[in-house]
Amino acid sequence: MRDIGKNIRDLRERAKLTQDALAEQLCTTRQTISNYERGKTRPDVEQILRLAAIFGTDANAILYGPPGAERRRDARLDRKSTRLNSSHEEVSRM
Repeated sequence: MRDIGKNIRDLRERAKLTQDALAEQLCTTRQTISNYERGKTRPDVEQILRLAAIFGTDANAILYGPPGAERRRDARLDRKSTRLNSSHEEVSRM
C-alpha cells in the first residue's frame, strides 16, 4: 500500500489522462493529483473509489497496483534473492 501514488500515476498514464483531466473528473485540482502521485498526501476512501471507477478497475488496483504488478514485483524480488544467494555462495567458498 506504500505505492499508492505510483499506482495512481501508472493507472492515469495507462488511461492517457493528464493530471488536469483526472483532477477535473475527480472535482479536485491538478495540485491534489500531483500530491497523491508524489506521496505528499493520500486520497480518502471516497476518492479511491472514484479513482477506481474512472480507471475501470477496483480499489485494490489503487492500493496495491494494477493486476500483474504484483507478479512483476515478485519476479524482481526473486531475481534479487537469486543474486544474493549466488554472492553468498561465492563468499562461502573463499
